[in-house]
Amino acid sequence: MYETHLFTKQTLFVIALLVVLGAQNISAQTTAFTYQGKLTDSGTPQSAYQMRFELYDALAGGNQVGATIANPSVAITQGVFTVQLDFGGAAFDGTNRFLEIAVRKTSGDTWTVLTTRQQISPAPYSIKSMNSTAADSLSAACVGCVQNANIMDVSGSKVTGVIPPESVPTGSSNYIQNAAAAAIPGKNSLQQAAGFNIDGNGVIGNSLGIGITPRAGIQLDVIGSALISPVGAGVMQFGNPNSETGMTTIVGSGRADLRFDGTTLKLVAGTVGAPPPSSSGITITTAGKVGIGTSAPIHHLSIVGGPLWTSNQWSGAVDMPNGSAIGWRADAGGWHFGIGQSDNGLYFFRTASEPGTTGSPANYAMKIADSGNLIVSGELFLDKLHFNFGNDVPCAVAWTVEGLVNAIPQAGVTKQIYSHFITAWELSIVCVT
Repeated sequence: MYETHLFTKQTLFVIALLVVLGAQNISAQTTAFTYQGKLTDSGTPQSAYQMRFELYDALAGGNQVGATIANPSVAITQGVFTVQLDFGGAAFDGTNRFLEIAVRKTSGDTWTVLTTRQQISPAPYSIKSMNSTAADSLSAACVGCVQNANIMDVSGSKVTGVIPPESVPTGSSNYIQNAAAAAIPGKNSLQQAAGFNIDGNGVIGNSLGIGITPRAGIQLDVIGSALISPVGAGVMQFGNPNSETGMTTIVGSGRADLRFDGTTLKLVAGTVGAPPPSSSGITITTAGKVGIGTSAPIHHLSIVGGPLWTSNQWSGAVDMPNGSAIGWRADAGGWHFGIGQSDNGLYFFRTASEPGTTGSPANYAMKIADSGNLIVSGELFLDKLHFNFGNDVPCAVAWTVEGLVNAIPQAGVTKQIYSHFITAWELSIVCVT
C-alpha cells in the first residue's frame, strides 16, 4: 500500500518560504507551488515513481478543478519527494480544494490512487493574490479598470455616497427611479409596477402627481378618487359622487355629498348607500339662485317641499321662532314694511329702521289676534277700508273702530252697505248674499 505524508516541519518551512518569496516578488509571482511528501510501500520508503496529481472541490467525489498534472518520473530520496504543481490561478477561488495523488512504477502499470485526498494548506492559496495584480495599474485617474466581471458582490452596508442613475440595474421592481434615470436607454420607464412603503416623515419639495404628471402650479395632482380618514371617525372621499365632481363624507350610517355638475352646486345629505337626491339639501346655480328642496330654483331663493303642516296638508317650508319677523328694504318714502309674530298674534307694521337696526319703533297697521279677531289701528293711506264677504260667509260681523260698535245687518238681503265717517276716512263693510 502506498502512502504519502506531509512532513510537518518541512511543510511549515515551505509555507514560510512561499510567503517570503511571494512578499518579495509579487510582481513576478507564478501560480505554481511546491508540494513535498513521503511515499512508502508497506512502510518501506520507495525510490523513483511516476506520479499523477488532480485537484478536486471535495474530500471524496466532487468535481475536478483545473487540469491533470502527470509527472513521468519523480525523484524520491528515502521516500521523500518534492514536486512543482501548477493548476492555474483560476483553480483557487477561495473555496476548499483537495489534492488527489495516483502513483505507478512504469507506464505499463495501472495508476494507484492514494487515500485520502490531501486538503490544500494555506500556502498555495497565496496564489489567489495573483488575481490582484491587475490592481497595480489602478490610480485616481483610472476609469473602468474594474468591471462587473471583476466584482462578485458588495455588501449594501459598504456602499456610501450617491449612486448615479446609470449604475442602477434595469428591470427591477424593487426600486422607483426618477426621470433622470428613466431617460437613460435601457432603464425602467417612469410608470412602473413597483410598490413602495414610506415609514416615517417625508417632504416633497415641489409637486406630486398620482396617476398623472403634476400639472403646472399644482402641488398635489391626482387622477381618480382619493380617500382621507380623519383621526376619529368617518371618511372623506374625493371623486365623482352621483357621476358629478365633488366629495363624499361618511360618518356612521349618515352620508353627505358636496358635488358640482357644471351648472349647479349641491350640498345634500342622506343615509349611506345611494347618492342623496338633489332635493335633499341646498343648491346654488351658476346664475346665483339658491334652492332648498329643489335643484332648479326659479327666484334668488326658492323653497320647495317640507313636512306637512296642519290637517289641511299645508307644506311646512319655513318656520321661525316666536318673536321674529320678516322685513323689506325701504320704499321710495323711506318706510320698511314687516310681518312678525309675538305672544299676542300676527302683526303687520311699518318702520323707519333698516332691518337689523333698532332706531325706530314699529307702527302697527293691522293685527290678527290669538282669538282670530282682526284689529285695524292707526292711520290708513287709503280713504276706504273695504271688506267683501262671499256667499259662503254669514253677514253677521261685530267690528270696532275708535270705540264705536256696530252690527252688520243679517244675511238674506241682496246688498246692504253700512258706512260711517271717522276722522276723514270711510269704513265700508259689504255683505253679498
